[in-house]
Amino acid sequence: QRRVHGKDTMKKKQQRVTDKQPLPLTQRKIENLLNSVVDGEDFYYTAELNPNVGFKEGESVYLTEKLDGTTVQATNRGVYKRFDNFASGAQKRERPVSERYRLELLNLDDPQNKHIAKAVENYTEAFTQLDNGVCVYFEAIGTHINKRFQHFDEFFDIRVFDFARDGHYVPFADTIALAEIHGLPYVHYSDTALQLPSIINILSAHPSYNDLDAPLEGYVVRSAEDDSDKIAKIRVDDLVNMRDLAV
Repeated sequence: QRRVHGKDTMKKKQQRVTDKQPLPLTQRKIENLLNSVVDGEDFYYTAELNPNVGFKEGESVYLTEKLDGTTVQATNRGVYKRFDNFASGAQKRERPVSERYRLELLNLDDPQNKHIAKAVENYTEAFTQLDNGVCVYFEAIGTHINKRFQHFDEFFDIRVFDFARDGHYVPFADTIALAEIHGLPYVHYSDTALQLPSIINILSAHPSYNDLDAPLEGYVVRSAEDDSDKIAKIRVDDLVNMRDLAV
């Protein structure tokens, strides 16, 4: 009954959403932690920190697991998904991030959204309890959402990785606190000093997720300082295109 009540409450709020109401902040695009080189048609990563993201060896960071699923976000008015406005390629890369994507309110009763609906069904009531102006960002994961979890028997869930308030991302420590307040599962993390060689060695061993028997996609690195919004990602697959593995 609790789950149905939450879904019904969210549906009523979705019906009140109008074009005049501002959409929540679209999930941000995250740059790679590794430096990259483009040499003609040759592209590869190097075992160096990407200078564009601003991280330094040894600084205090949160190392969070990167979930391989469908990125979704929610407010107390409904569940949203980001869609590409352009096919991949030069046309997309040349556009500012604000023009590359659009945000759409999802109808969870639509059959094409049935897997996302299963992933969020235990949390729709929690979404309705979010304060106005608060948006939660999460990966919807499950048996029929991504190949990484196909070996599970009808498994569906979410993992929160970000919150925003009034159009601004909150520090990751606040994301953890908000997720716990609302009873939302969040990505596994460690509070550590940034050591790129260590991260490369860990990912080279093809580890699994902390709480899921599935191969880890990678990590998202976030500054542990409250006044910093530095963030970057690194994936196991990036190491295939990396040179100078010995760091």
